[in-house]
Amino acid sequence: VWSGSVYMKYTDQTANPDNIELGIQQFSSTPTFLASDSQAITLTNTLTRYKFENVELDNASTASIINTVFFGITNTESYDFTVRFGLPQLEESKCVTSVIKTTSTAVQRLRDEIKNTSATTYIGQTSGTIYAEVQVDQIVRDGNIIRASDATDATNWNVRMLIFNGSFIYNLNYGSGNSISITTTASTGNHKLALVYTDGDTRAYLNGSQVSTTNTTSWGDFTSNQLDTIDIGVATSGTEFNNWIRAFAFYKRALTDNEAKILTQ
Repeated sequence: VWSGSVYMKYTDQTANPDNIELGIQQFSSTPTFLASDSQAITLTNTLTRYKFENVELDNASTASIINTVFFGITNTESYDFTVRFGLPQLEESKCVTSVIKTTSTAVQRLRDEIKNTSATTYIGQTSGTIYAEVQVDQIVRDGNIIRASDATDATNWNVRMLIFNGSFIYNLNYGSGNSISITTTASTGNHKLALVYTDGDTRAYLNGSQVSTTNTTSWGDFTSNQLDTIDIGVATSGTEFNNWIRAFAFYKRALTDNEAKILTQ
């Protein structure tokens, strides 16, 4: 599965093309053209990054692929336009990631995640709230959005929000294999999420609304197994969160229902 992107803009547009498409073409080793996938884009005079994502290569003979831009014109018509291109990028991913500025030399980007292993004072141990604003391009892309965990036992002691199997999941793991999990359907677009936790009161919020009734399960607190590690965009089961995290926050107290709704509006 591949995705392509390129920055483009009109620098002159006296007579525009009929249509413009961004695509990915497949070739055999000969090379012989095999297949093409594309989608229409609307070009302006503002430099913009255009993308074509989640293209599955389903031809067994495919040996190479290229990023393409198609300009549709009609025979006998007159056209006069100039387009500037910048930073084309082709990547083996379900969605495009941040641009690597490079030349002909191969470059491998570091993982796009934030990690702090000395974050005990930032995280509510007996109660708290975690918050994130995300721009979701691919709901099929699993991964943690935000997580606070115990460095020595992250599986059994953590509080987190993630996308998994097309759902937003709000999760609190405690003890040995115990879990409070709240799930709601994910969708593309911009979203604000919050998970409020304190003993006997676990609440999840999405875009200004509480998405669950209050969970009254008693779980104690994280004092004995302190939450000391923060991960933003960390992999889950080996899968990165390849979407955009606009903002995140940790609160050292459980926000009220009204505060959490206002925060996520």
